[in-house]
Amino acid sequence: MDRVNVTVMQSSLLPTRPMAAGVGGHCLCYVLVGMLLGLMPLNSRGEAADGGQFSTLDQQVRELKKEVLAINRELLQLEQQLLYPKPKQLVVFVSVDKQAAVTLSSLQIELDGKILTRHRYNDSQNSALAEGGIHRPYLGTVENGEHRIAVSVAYYQRDGQLIEQSRVRTLAKRGQPNYLELRIGASTFAKNPEVGLHEW
Repeated sequence: MDRVNVTVMQSSLLPTRPMAAGVGGHCLCYVLVGMLLGLMPLNSRGEAADGGQFSTLDQQVRELKKEVLAINRELLQLEQQLLYPKPKQLVVFVSVDKQAAVTLSSLQIELDGKILTRHRYNDSQNSALAEGGIHRPYLGTVENGEHRIAVSVAYYQRDGQLIEQSRVRTLAKRGQPNYLELRIGASTFAKNPEVGLHEW
């Protein structure tokens, strides 16, 4: 098993259910607005107070925002646990060695001949990968048994040439999470970088 230093990219696309996430976001907004209205100090004419009271209110608003963000993270984690129970989880990561000197263009993941996901990389994601970040393009569930997983990646070399490579391996699902990493590393002898698909 290879040692992997994991720093998950903040810009990675976490697969969640859009409708559920949207509904949760609206509910949190309503809760925040209600809490802010409850905190707003009023004078005898029903108008918002000013001066030092506004300074206190601003601080309370910042604290509320932090709490709402923390609650939102917990809800997203709970949603992922419900949608993707760990015994069936399949997670795929992508990393690029700093010495590889490549710019990722696109990625495709297939399981048993069926496309699971496609992803196109932008400049910010390539910058994060070049700094040692790890991208998680896929999180899903797989039934127990033997499966064939194929990961294809297209990237530009330093000279601008577009290269496409694919890696295939057998995935044995045995009632526990499976973590795969497509690792693009610098090659000492070959012109093209080394591309490997490893299981943690």
